[in-house]
Amino acid sequence: IALSRRSQWSSEDKQKMGAEWGRFVAEVHRFLGADPAGEDARRLAVRWVTLLRRMYGEDVPLSLFITAGRHVADWMADSRTPEFGKWPGYAFLANALAAQPELSDH
Repeated sequence: IALSRRSQWSSEDKQKMGAEWGRFVAEVHRFLGADPAGEDARRLAVRWVTLLRRMYGEDVPLSLFITAGRHVADWMADSRTPEFGKWPGYAFLANALAAQPELSDH
């Protein structure tokens, strides 16, 4: 889904999205030890949802992102890029999103 959506983006759009994700990842790193139900985590969960919606569209259930965030390390373990799944931000964001019932669809 994301690949087909990104194929429609201009080179400039891709660069902007990459930069935005880079800033987001850096901010998530600063809050990895925070309470997933706390205000900082809530703010990051909202940003994560916004970025994911821009990449995947509005029709993907948020529960899928929660599941993916919690299991990406397992899914990527046998891939050519297992380090992709080892980023601790995935689990943190999944837990932060799950702790915000007004944001999730489960």
